[in-house]
Amino acid sequence: MCQPDDTDTVVHDISPNNDDLYLPKEQREWLIYIFPGNPGLISMYKPFAYALATLLRQSHAFDGISVRICGKSLIGFETTAGHQQPTRQGSPAGLRETILAVGADLLSHVNAVSSSSSVQVILIGHSIGAYILMEILRRRPQVIMGDQGGRINIAGGILLFPTITNIARSTAGMILTPILKLTYLASVVNTLVSVIFYLVPFICIAIPSDQPAHNLLHAVDGSLETR
Repeated sequence: MCQPDDTDTVVHDISPNNDDLYLPKEQREWLIYIFPGNPGLISMYKPFAYALATLLRQSHAFDGISVRICGKSLIGFETTAGHQQPTRQGSPAGLRETILAVGADLLSHVNAVSSSSSVQVILIGHSIGAYILMEILRRRPQVIMGDQGGRINIAGGILLFPTITNIARSTAGMILTPILKLTYLASVVNTLVSVIFYLVPFICIAIPSDQPAHNLLHAVDGSLETR
């Protein structure tokens, strides 16, 4: 079942196909959590989450298993007023603040699925979301078992196009680094981006609604309206 539409959250609950199939409790409940990449909007991943939920419902490998697929926009990038979380002194959220917020949301979904600690969790991170995923694993005790308590059984993680930590040392990084140091580059890019984003609503209207690009542009446009 898909939860009511919300631009800042994604939740798909998949009920077991065969309740009569015996499985140990620790294998009957699974949760898949998605960490979005830049610009931190989970709404960009709704088609992906929907497609994944559809495939799991059709797979006999998941008979007798319940699965929740979920995710949330990164802190500071929410487009719905009710979901916007306050950041420290109104400044952009740092890495630690982002990780703690994501860890708290992940734990809340685990607790919603089951009151026991039997839920098996698979983490999916895209781009900078892959970096956040790795940081959560590295800081696992502090993030997951902090003030809220609770325990999360992480069965594995999937990194989709992960962010390169030493990107400046890569081939593209060595080419772009001198360019990025040009004095007026930021002002020129800012002007070009402003013009492009000014045209975004018209572009969204021109693209058919059944195209994946329409979902992407609609998500970005919604985010810009809240900035």
